[in-house]
Amino acid sequence: IFNYLKWLLLVLFAAYLISGTYKVDRDSVGVVSRCGALLHRAVPPGLHYKLPWPIDTLEQVAVKQVKTLELSDFVMQKDQPASQSRGNMFFFDTGIDPYCITGDNNIVSVKLLLKYTIDDPVTFLYKNKHSRVSLERAAASIAIHKLAQRKVDDILTHGKKQIEIEMLSELKSRINGLQTGISITFLEIQNISPPEKVGDAFNQVINANVNKKQTLNEAQGYYNRVVPQARSSADQIVQD
Repeated sequence: IFNYLKWLLLVLFAAYLISGTYKVDRDSVGVVSRCGALLHRAVPPGLHYKLPWPIDTLEQVAVKQVKTLELSDFVMQKDQPASQSRGNMFFFDTGIDPYCITGDNNIVSVKLLLKYTIDDPVTFLYKNKHSRVSLERAAASIAIHKLAQRKVDDILTHGKKQIEIEMLSELKSRINGLQTGISITFLEIQNISPPEKVGDAFNQVINANVNKKQTLNEAQGYYNRVVPQARSSADQIVQD
């Protein structure tokens, strides 16, 4: 019986040692810590060995994956993702989307699309436990402030692209300061529109402004054609 137990213990010990073998996926790196202390910051893809749990622990971080974040709720709470924010609960209770206020005290509904990668796995795992939440809150804060600096006509027409550029630049700077380990690669305002109940009125105003500019351009073109001809004719009459 003792021999059987001895061989059983040897087999179990061998299996325990073999359990330290691990594989890092192709699009990831491994972060290995020993007894809570960082041992390897970025183990490359492939087959590797570490001391079995609980001595060494492994975290795999997909650094080559481009992750997507859609944000349409800007009522953010501390350390809470957008899916659990007060604005989201408000929508479920009332069916009304949360809105952002513009610089001329109008309101618009905004949907943002963010794409990001993890460029520092250690920072992402250990320095900021709420990296995604920090990204959501930073993007929401910047969107609110940028929209509050512009008039609604500018936001809904030709100012959208410039707002995207400014938001992306400021978001990159702020995320670097928060030490999230995240790198922002893309930001787009997917949709920006007035509330549904007044959407038709907003569209009528925008169309009226477009028609106004078109009429003014046509009038200016007519002026540029007719007035020089009239002045030329007047000069000719005076000379005669």
